[in-house]
Amino acid sequence: MSRWLKVVLIWQALVLAAAAGYVAVLASNRAPGYAWVAPALAAVFGTALPLQLVVVRIMRAGRGA
Repeated sequence: MSRWLKVVLIWQALVLAAAAGYVAVLASNRAPGYAWVAPALAAVFGTALPLQLVVVRIMRAGRGA
C-alpha cells in the first residue's frame, strides 16, 4: 500500500509540475479569455478524482463499514 501511495503522489507531483509549466509557457502570449488554462486544469482534476475515490474506499474499509 505504501509503495502504491508513493507512486501516486509522485505521479500527481509530476502532473502538477507539467500543468504549471504549461501555464507558465502560455501565460506570456495567450489569446484573450481563460480557455487556454482548461487543459492544465483538466489534467490536474482528471488525475486527482480517481485518487480521491480510492482514498474514500480505503477509509471505509478501514472503518469496517
